[in-house]
Amino acid sequence: MAYEKYLKENGLLVTSTTMRNDEYLSFKRSLGVPEKVWSCHTALIDGYIFEGHLPVDLLAGVIDKRPEIAGIALPDMPSGSPGMPGEKTEEWIIWSFVGPDEEPVEYLRM
Repeated sequence: MAYEKYLKENGLLVTSTTMRNDEYLSFKRSLGVPEKVWSCHTALIDGYIFEGHLPVDLLAGVIDKRPEIAGIALPDMPSGSPGMPGEKTEEWIIWSFVGPDEEPVEYLRM
């Protein structure tokens, strides 16, 4: 998978698990990822949840700053995001979340 390759090329050790769709949705729910920000990849790194095709500098920033959130997400699969083909054609909204019952909050735009 292209996003996994991107993570590895940027120095992350990646362990991948393939799941059936129902298992994957159950997994996201068990982590408390709000459905509004679901994407195709879920990464667990140093106590945080990273959802979608996020750039590694954002992952590192969260881990370094240690904000009081469960994780961040880039929903969908926007063109030009890490592991996705094409050029970046739109502004990306990165969301932070604390759990399934809380509304995600805009973390940053890029």
